Amino acid sequence: MAYASGEKSIELGNLDVYREFNDVRDVTKVYCELLKNAPAKSILNICSGRSICLGDVIGMLDKISDHKMQVNINEDFIRLNEIKNLCGNNSMLKNVYKNSFEYYLEDTLSWMYKYEKSTRLQK
Repeated sequence: MAYASGEKSIELGNLDVYREFNDVRDVTKVYCELLKNAPAKSILNICSGRSICLGDVIGMLDKISDHKMQVNINEDFIRLNEIKNLCGNNSMLKNVYKNSFEYYLEDTLSWMYKYEKSTRLQK
């Protein structure tokens, strides 16, 4: 992780797109629940239905790390037919799985950052 290793800058593509990110802890809870209770042959998207702007992810990491990352946009990383908002539809899942996703992206990023920092300190 560039933030945990103290990188000063990073090259990225289009930051003005929205993507869905889900914490593995939430996804595994959903899978366990579905293994026990999902109707046979049901087709469900395992997703929260929440998307976030990639530019906002950088802002979250700046805040979590207390470090302002220099972001350089690399045109080679930008897709010509970029999908502006890529997010799952969880309407069918909500019929089977009544709990909501517990972790927001900032929780996950903080968890990952702390782990990476502690791992680097132990080396």
